Amino acid sequence: MAIATSTNERGVRSWPRVTAAAALLLVGLTNLGLGLWLLTLGGSAYYVLVGLAMVITAVLLWRRDERALWVYALVVAATLVWALVEV
Repeated sequence: MAIATSTNERGVRSWPRVTAAAALLLVGLTNLGLGLWLLTLGGSAYYVLVGLAMVITAVLLWRRDERALWVYALVVAATLVWALVEV
């Protein structure tokens, strides 16, 4: 009988990944909620889209899906483009 010594073998999530996923979820939900409010006031839909993308990133990170990195990279790239357009 083998004893699982690695946290990955037992399926336990590591605390840095869980912490990062929780932080992304919190920031994403905040952006999403306040972005919806801003949108109703006639503002940009950008914050809604970024909030949604961050929530998706958090879920993918929680599930250990490597696509989380690509979604977050897209958020960073879109933010750069959006910032340059706004200037």
